Amino acid sequence: SLSMKTDADDEAICLCFPPVGWQRVNVGRALYEHNELFRAALEECDRASRGELPQSLVKVLYPAAAEDVPMYEEVLQRPLFTFPALFAIEYALSALLTAEGCEPFAVIGHSLGAFVAATVAGILDLPTALSLVMERGRAMESTVSLGAMISVKCSAETVAAVLRRSELAPSTSLSEAREVTVAAINGPMACVLSGTHGGLSAALKALPTGTRFRRVRATHADHSPLMAPVAAAMRSKA
Repeated sequence: SLSMKTDADDEAICLCFPPVGWQRVNVGRALYEHNELFRAALEECDRASRGELPQSLVKVLYPAAAEDVPMYEEVLQRPLFTFPALFAIEYALSALLTAEGCEPFAVIGHSLGAFVAATVAGILDLPTALSLVMERGRAMESTVSLGAMISVKCSAETVAAVLRRSELAPSTSLSEAREVTVAAINGPMACVLSGTHGGLSAALKALPTGTRFRRVRATHADHSPLMAPVAAAMRSKA
């Protein structure tokens, strides 16, 4: 959450909902087991997803036996489960915060988080939002991944300059960098690049020496032109 100022100069709360990448088994388990508000909201999502998922979200997130954790860790990395599971956690956290007095003045989300924000804002009802989220997961699972995502400690201006230079020199090894998109700008020195494997490799080599980067835990090149087939499936479902 972020603290912000309203027109009346009073402090207000803005809830910010993140994208995928932080999924893991047992996340939020203590809240699920000991907080009735959180558990009720998460189980509401579980009920809404039944019939579209082959297993219960609660069972995947919170395995009954410790020896089942490795198996469900693999299941949770499948987009079909990743998206609704993280949606449920974010939705349940917002319900808990709101019930405890943190009524948001505004909500905002990126990627998956945009669906949660739209639900909390009343734009989408819960079953509709989850149905769209699960369709995204199904479409991604049925589409071959042609790229990846990389988080870089670099300014958006520097990244944009690198990509522009690559477009002006198509005969060089950097020509593949045209296949790279800036998927997100998370801060003055934090960007996420998305695109083909070859394009990302070329772009990273062209960044200033010593630029730190890491692979984002994503199965596809989200928020890039490579996602066109998934976007078509989402439009049809919507």
